[in-house]
Amino acid sequence: MFKFDHMDGVEWGLAGLALIIIAAGVVAFLLID
Repeated sequence: MFKFDHMDGVEWGLAGLALIIIAAGVVAFLLID
């Protein structure tokens, strides 16, 4: 399991960036389709 209490700012930043990229990709796919 993930231990969120051990995550630092960099890991949170990378996770957030990944979520933003995925969300943007989904939105773009829906708009194109």
